[in-house]
Amino acid sequence: MASSLSSTNTNFEHFGHKVYSTVSQNNNNQNVFLSPASIALAMAMCTVGARKETLEQMLHVLDTSSTENLTKTAEKVMHIFSIVDNDKKVQLKLANRLYAQKAYKLQQDYLALVQSSFKADIKLEDFENDSARAVQTINAWVEEKTNNLIQNLLSKNDVSRDTRLIIVNCIYFKGTWMKQFKEHLTNENADFHEANGKISKIKLMHQKEKFDYAENKDLHVQIAHLPYKSDSHDVQFVFTVILPKQGVSLDEVE
Repeated sequence: MASSLSSTNTNFEHFGHKVYSTVSQNNNNQNVFLSPASIALAMAMCTVGARKETLEQMLHVLDTSSTENLTKTAEKVMHIFSIVDNDKKVQLKLANRLYAQKAYKLQQDYLALVQSSFKADIKLEDFENDSARAVQTINAWVEEKTNNLIQNLLSKNDVSRDTRLIIVNCIYFKGTWMKQFKEHLTNENADFHEANGKISKIKLMHQKEKFDYAENKDLHVQIAHLPYKSDSHDVQFVFTVILPKQGVSLDEVE
């Protein structure tokens, strides 16, 4: 997602790069799918409630110097998402929610901050006496917010009678290509070169069109932007393809 709004602080971007690097290294030769913004917002909601050494460590991880800077970044991100709410050509939903143990005291200034800056609401659950019901409630909410794409986010083993607070963030995107792929042009038996050297047979969409394109000689990659339709003039959505040149491994690029 690209925006013509004033640039948000790059700490979320740096954090996203670190998350991707860590996840990809731990999932060698496997597909990796994640939302850096979603993870960063959930971490940020934790961070603004932390104190002392814990706060310092979390600020360091998120590449920011203070909770004030972190909050400003989160507010800018949430503002961008709010712009898309009225876009009829693309669906982008982001939802934050806190689930707290009944009768567990949360500081009012913290609740006010996450409500105003992160647009998060708070729900009370009885983790101590009925954790199974709490898991069911949280999973149902996530399914609703992601149009049933994310199911069973939590298992019964993720929640115990000692659980006091769960911070949940979920994101959903559905867009339409600005330049549509025609189904009859799909290659039903295309070669896909895996990182481990194997070649798999897959279905591969195909079209011949003009797109924003660049080559990076240092990384030895080809880069293309495939735009999505949108009503907004402030926010543009693009699918960025980064393809290593022949003979260059994905590990070398990353």
